[in-house]
Amino acid sequence: MVPLPVVHEHRSAADAVALKSLFAKQVEVYTCGAAAVRHGLLLGGLEYSEDQVINLVDMPPDGVEQGPIMAFLRHDGWFEVEERRKPRGQSTRDFFEKLGSDLAAGAFLLAHIGDGGTLHWVCVGAWKHERIWIPNSYAHWCWTFGFESFTCDEFDAEEWGNFVMIVRPSERWASHYRAWLPERDFLLDMPQGAPPAGDLETLIGRALLVLNSRLHTYQYIHFHLRGGGTVSVKNSDPYEVTYGAQLEDEHDLMVVRPLTHPRKNKDGKVKEGPPVAVFRRSELASWSLE
Repeated sequence: MVPLPVVHEHRSAADAVALKSLFAKQVEVYTCGAAAVRHGLLLGGLEYSEDQVINLVDMPPDGVEQGPIMAFLRHDGWFEVEERRKPRGQSTRDFFEKLGSDLAAGAFLLAHIGDGGTLHWVCVGAWKHERIWIPNSYAHWCWTFGFESFTCDEFDAEEWGNFVMIVRPSERWASHYRAWLPERDFLLDMPQGAPPAGDLETLIGRALLVLNSRLHTYQYIHFHLRGGGTVSVKNSDPYEVTYGAQLEDEHDLMVVRPLTHPRKNKDGKVKEGPPVAVFRRSELASWSLE
Protein backbone atom coordinates (compact mmCIF):
# COMPACT_ATOMS: atom_id res chain seq x y z
CA MET A 1 0.00 0.00 0.00
CA VAL A 2 1.38 3.39 -1.02
CA PRO A 3 1.14 6.07 1.68
CA LEU A 4 -1.76 8.42 1.04
CA PRO A 5 -0.51 11.86 0.00
CA VAL A 6 -1.61 14.84 2.03
CA VAL A 7 -3.46 17.14 -0.35
CA HIS A 8 -3.64 20.02 2.09
CA GLU A 9 -2.96 20.49 5.78
CA HIS A 10 -5.35 23.06 7.20
CA ARG A 11 -4.02 24.93 10.18
CA SER A 12 -4.91 28.61 10.48
CA ALA A 13 -7.99 29.85 12.32
CA ALA A 14 -9.45 31.13 9.07
CA ASP A 15 -9.21 27.57 7.71
CA ALA A 16 -11.80 26.34 10.21
CA VAL A 17 -14.78 27.29 8.08
CA ALA A 18 -13.10 26.06 4.90
CA LEU A 19 -12.37 22.75 6.59
CA LYS A 20 -15.95 22.43 7.83
CA SER A 21 -17.20 22.92 4.28
CA LEU A 22 -15.34 19.77 3.19
CA PHE A 23 -17.53 17.41 5.19
CA ALA A 24 -19.85 15.93 2.57
CA LYS A 25 -22.23 13.18 1.57
CA GLN A 26 -20.70 9.93 0.36
CA VAL A 27 -19.98 9.49 -3.34
CA GLU A 28 -21.78 6.16 -3.76
CA VAL A 29 -24.23 4.19 -1.67
CA TYR A 30 -21.47 1.72 -0.72
CA THR A 31 -18.70 4.25 0.10
CA CYS A 32 -19.81 5.17 3.62
CA GLY A 33 -16.67 3.54 5.04
CA ALA A 34 -14.39 5.80 3.01
CA ALA A 35 -16.51 8.85 3.85
CA ALA A 36 -16.38 8.07 7.58
CA VAL A 37 -12.60 7.64 7.49
CA ARG A 38 -12.25 10.86 5.50
CA HIS A 39 -14.33 12.74 8.06
CA GLY A 40 -12.14 11.41 10.85
CA LEU A 41 -9.06 12.67 9.03
CA LEU A 42 -10.64 16.09 8.51
CA LEU A 43 -10.98 16.43 12.29
CA GLY A 44 -7.18 16.57 12.34
CA GLY A 45 -7.02 19.17 9.58
CA LEU A 46 -6.00 16.56 7.00
CA GLU A 47 -7.79 16.88 3.68
CA TYR A 48 -8.11 13.85 1.44
CA SER A 49 -10.51 13.08 -1.38
CA GLU A 50 -12.94 10.24 -0.89
CA ASP A 51 -11.69 8.66 -4.13
CA GLN A 52 -8.17 8.40 -2.69
CA VAL A 53 -9.47 6.63 0.39
CA ILE A 54 -11.67 4.33 -1.73
CA ASN A 55 -8.71 3.32 -3.91
CA LEU A 56 -6.32 2.68 -1.04
CA VAL A 57 -8.81 0.78 1.09
CA ASP A 58 -9.58 -1.27 -2.06
CA MET A 59 -13.30 -0.94 -1.45
CA PRO A 60 -15.56 -3.55 -3.12
CA PRO A 61 -18.97 -2.62 -4.62
CA ASP A 62 -20.80 -4.11 -1.63
CA GLY A 63 -18.97 -1.92 0.90
CA VAL A 64 -16.08 -2.58 3.24
CA GLU A 65 -15.72 -4.36 6.56
CA GLN A 66 -13.58 -3.27 9.48
CA GLY A 67 -10.49 -5.30 8.56
CA PRO A 68 -9.43 -3.28 5.48
CA ILE A 69 -10.29 -0.01 7.24
CA MET A 70 -8.08 -0.94 10.20
CA ALA A 71 -5.24 -1.98 7.90
CA PHE A 72 -5.45 1.31 6.02
CA LEU A 73 -5.41 3.44 9.18
CA ARG A 74 -2.55 1.45 10.71
CA HIS A 75 -0.44 1.62 7.57
CA ASP A 76 2.98 3.16 8.11
CA GLY A 77 2.14 3.73 11.78
CA TRP A 78 -0.33 6.54 11.05
CA PHE A 79 -2.92 5.63 13.66
CA GLU A 80 -3.45 3.23 16.52
CA VAL A 81 -6.75 1.40 16.08
CA GLU A 82 -8.45 -0.46 18.90
CA GLU A 83 -11.64 -2.49 18.68
CA ARG A 84 -13.94 -1.87 21.64
CA ARG A 85 -17.19 -3.70 22.39
CA LYS A 86 -19.64 -2.56 25.03
CA PRO A 87 -19.67 -5.10 27.87
CA ARG A 88 -22.95 -6.82 28.60
CA GLY A 89 -24.83 -4.93 31.27
CA GLN A 90 -22.97 -1.63 30.74
CA SER A 91 -25.13 1.31 29.72
CA THR A 92 -24.45 3.13 26.47
CA ARG A 93 -23.88 6.30 28.47
CA ASP A 94 -21.18 4.71 30.64
CA PHE A 95 -19.56 3.21 27.55
CA PHE A 96 -19.23 6.58 25.78
CA GLU A 97 -18.34 8.35 29.01
CA LYS A 98 -15.26 6.11 29.26
CA LEU A 99 -14.38 6.92 25.65
CA GLY A 100 -14.75 10.64 26.29
CA SER A 101 -11.14 11.05 27.42
CA ASP A 102 -9.86 9.50 24.17
CA LEU A 103 -12.06 11.79 22.09
CA ALA A 104 -11.03 14.83 24.14
CA ALA A 105 -7.37 13.93 23.47
CA GLY A 106 -7.85 13.91 19.68
CA ALA A 107 -9.12 10.42 18.83
CA PHE A 108 -12.21 9.69 16.77
CA LEU A 109 -14.45 6.63 16.60
CA LEU A 110 -15.79 4.60 13.70
CA ALA A 111 -19.16 2.96 14.29
CA HIS A 112 -21.26 0.69 12.08
CA ILE A 113 -24.95 1.52 12.49
CA GLY A 114 -28.20 0.12 11.14
CA ASP A 115 -29.49 -3.44 10.89
CA GLY A 116 -27.75 -4.55 14.08
CA GLY A 117 -24.51 -2.70 13.30
CA THR A 118 -23.88 -3.85 9.74
CA LEU A 119 -25.30 -1.23 7.39
CA HIS A 120 -23.62 2.20 7.49
CA TRP A 121 -20.24 3.49 8.72
CA VAL A 122 -20.10 6.81 10.58
CA CYS A 123 -17.39 8.84 12.29
CA VAL A 124 -18.04 9.82 15.91
CA GLY A 125 -16.18 13.03 16.69
CA ALA A 126 -17.22 13.82 20.24
CA TRP A 127 -19.13 12.83 23.35
CA LYS A 128 -20.36 16.08 24.90
CA HIS A 129 -23.48 17.38 26.60
CA GLU A 130 -24.66 13.78 26.97
CA ARG A 131 -24.78 13.46 23.19
CA ILE A 132 -22.86 11.60 20.47
CA TRP A 133 -21.77 13.98 17.69
CA ILE A 134 -21.46 12.68 14.13
CA PRO A 135 -20.74 14.16 10.69
CA ASN A 136 -22.95 11.78 8.72
CA SER A 137 -22.39 11.15 5.01
CA TYR A 138 -25.92 9.65 4.71
CA ALA A 139 -27.84 11.76 7.20
CA HIS A 140 -31.33 10.76 8.32
CA TRP A 141 -30.92 7.71 6.08
CA CYS A 142 -31.20 9.99 3.05
CA TRP A 143 -28.82 10.83 0.22
CA THR A 144 -27.52 13.97 1.89
CA PHE A 145 -24.88 15.10 4.36
CA GLY A 146 -25.71 16.37 7.83
CA PHE A 147 -24.12 17.12 11.19
CA GLU A 148 -26.10 15.01 13.65
CA SER A 149 -26.12 14.41 17.39
CA PHE A 150 -27.80 11.61 19.31
CA THR A 151 -28.73 10.93 22.89
CA CYS A 152 -27.74 7.45 24.05
CA ASP A 153 -31.29 6.19 23.60
CA GLU A 154 -31.42 7.65 20.10
CA PHE A 155 -28.09 6.07 19.20
CA ASP A 156 -29.25 2.70 20.52
CA ALA A 157 -32.26 3.04 18.22
CA GLU A 158 -29.81 3.38 15.30
CA GLU A 159 -28.64 -0.20 16.07
CA TRP A 160 -24.90 0.36 16.37
CA GLY A 161 -24.12 -3.22 17.37
CA ASN A 162 -22.46 -2.16 20.66
CA PHE A 163 -19.12 -1.92 18.87
CA VAL A 164 -16.75 0.87 17.79
CA MET A 165 -13.20 1.27 16.56
CA ILE A 166 -11.14 3.82 18.50
CA VAL A 167 -8.73 5.64 16.16
CA ARG A 168 -5.91 7.45 17.95
CA PRO A 169 -3.38 9.52 15.98
CA SER A 170 0.17 8.27 16.26
CA GLU A 171 3.16 10.54 16.84
CA ARG A 172 3.15 11.49 13.15
CA TRP A 173 -0.29 13.13 13.29
CA ALA A 174 -0.81 13.72 17.02
CA SER A 175 0.21 17.38 16.84
CA HIS A 176 -2.28 18.01 14.03
CA TYR A 177 -5.16 16.58 16.03
CA ARG A 178 -4.13 18.43 19.20
CA ALA A 179 -3.94 21.68 17.25
CA TRP A 180 -7.46 21.20 15.90
CA LEU A 181 -9.08 20.16 19.18
CA PRO A 182 -10.12 23.76 20.07
CA GLU A 183 -12.09 23.88 16.79
CA ARG A 184 -13.66 20.41 17.02
CA ASP A 185 -16.93 21.65 18.54
CA PHE A 186 -17.23 24.09 15.65
CA LEU A 187 -16.35 21.44 13.06
CA LEU A 188 -19.08 19.16 14.44
CA ASP A 189 -21.63 21.96 14.34
CA MET A 190 -22.21 22.17 18.08
CA PRO A 191 -23.93 25.37 19.31
CA GLN A 192 -21.40 28.17 18.99
CA GLY A 193 -20.63 31.36 20.80
CA ALA A 194 -18.26 33.75 19.07
CA PRO A 195 -16.90 32.79 15.64
CA PRO A 196 -13.33 31.42 15.42
CA ALA A 197 -10.59 34.01 15.74
CA GLY A 198 -9.34 35.44 12.49
CA ASP A 199 -10.13 37.97 9.79
CA LEU A 200 -13.89 38.50 10.05
CA GLU A 201 -14.47 39.16 6.36
CA THR A 202 -12.62 35.96 5.45
CA LEU A 203 -14.57 33.92 7.99
CA ILE A 204 -17.93 35.21 6.82
CA GLY A 205 -16.87 34.59 3.23
CA ARG A 206 -16.01 31.00 4.13
CA ALA A 207 -19.36 30.59 5.90
CA LEU A 208 -21.14 31.82 2.78
CA LEU A 209 -19.20 29.24 0.75
CA VAL A 210 -20.81 26.57 2.92
CA LEU A 211 -24.26 28.13 2.44
CA ASN A 212 -23.65 28.29 -1.32
CA SER A 213 -22.40 24.69 -1.53
CA ARG A 214 -24.56 22.08 -3.21
CA LEU A 215 -23.05 19.45 -0.90
CA HIS A 216 -24.93 20.73 2.14
CA THR A 217 -28.54 21.09 3.14
CA TYR A 218 -28.09 24.47 4.86
CA GLN A 219 -30.60 27.12 3.74
CA TYR A 220 -29.88 29.94 6.18
CA ILE A 221 -26.98 31.83 7.66
CA HIS A 222 -27.87 33.79 10.80
CA PHE A 223 -25.75 36.73 11.96
CA HIS A 224 -26.33 37.20 15.70
CA LEU A 225 -25.77 40.76 16.90
CA ARG A 226 -24.60 41.89 20.31
CA GLY A 227 -27.81 43.80 20.98
CA GLY A 228 -29.80 40.57 20.71
CA GLY A 229 -31.05 40.91 17.13
CA THR A 230 -30.43 38.49 14.27
CA VAL A 231 -29.93 39.18 10.56
CA SER A 232 -30.61 36.14 8.36
CA VAL A 233 -29.91 35.27 4.74
CA LYS A 234 -31.67 32.40 2.96
CA ASN A 235 -30.35 30.46 -0.03
CA SER A 236 -32.66 27.61 -0.98
CA ASP A 237 -31.26 27.16 -4.49
CA PRO A 238 -27.46 27.49 -4.83
CA TYR A 239 -27.75 26.48 -8.52
CA GLU A 240 -29.41 29.84 -9.22
CA VAL A 241 -27.70 32.30 -6.91
CA THR A 242 -24.81 32.56 -4.47
CA TYR A 243 -24.04 35.17 -1.85
CA GLY A 244 -20.96 37.26 -1.22
CA ALA A 245 -19.90 39.58 1.59
CA GLN A 246 -18.00 42.83 1.35
CA LEU A 247 -16.68 45.04 4.13
CA GLU A 248 -17.18 48.76 3.56
CA ASP A 249 -14.44 50.12 5.81
CA GLU A 250 -15.61 53.71 5.64
CA HIS A 251 -18.76 52.89 7.59
CA ASP A 252 -17.64 49.66 9.32
CA LEU A 253 -20.47 47.90 7.50
CA MET A 254 -20.60 44.25 6.42
CA VAL A 255 -22.81 43.99 3.32
CA VAL A 256 -24.14 40.69 1.96
CA ARG A 257 -25.44 40.65 -1.63
CA PRO A 258 -26.74 37.96 -3.98
CA LEU A 259 -24.49 37.18 -6.93
CA THR A 260 -26.19 35.85 -10.07
CA HIS A 261 -24.26 33.13 -11.91
CA PRO A 262 -22.50 34.37 -15.09
CA ARG A 263 -24.43 31.85 -17.21
CA LYS A 264 -27.63 33.65 -16.18
CA ASN A 265 -26.43 36.98 -17.57
CA LYS A 266 -26.17 37.89 -21.23
CA ASP A 267 -22.76 39.50 -20.80
CA GLY A 268 -21.41 36.39 -19.05
CA LYS A 269 -20.42 38.33 -15.93
CA VAL A 270 -21.36 38.00 -12.29
CA LYS A 271 -24.09 40.49 -11.43
CA GLU A 272 -24.57 41.85 -7.92
CA GLY A 273 -28.05 42.27 -6.53
CA PRO A 274 -29.24 44.70 -3.86
CA PRO A 275 -28.05 44.08 -0.28
CA VAL A 276 -29.97 41.43 1.65
CA ALA A 277 -28.11 41.92 4.95
CA VAL A 278 -26.29 44.93 6.34
CA PHE A 279 -24.81 45.22 9.83
CA ARG A 280 -21.89 46.86 11.57
CA ARG A 281 -18.90 44.61 11.89
CA SER A 282 -18.41 45.66 15.50
CA GLU A 283 -21.97 44.53 16.37
CA LEU A 284 -21.50 40.92 15.23
CA ALA A 285 -21.36 38.51 18.17
CA SER A 286 -21.58 35.18 16.33
CA TRP A 287 -23.08 33.45 13.32
CA SER A 288 -24.62 30.05 12.66
CA LEU A 289 -25.80 27.92 9.74
CA GLU A 290 -29.19 26.22 9.60
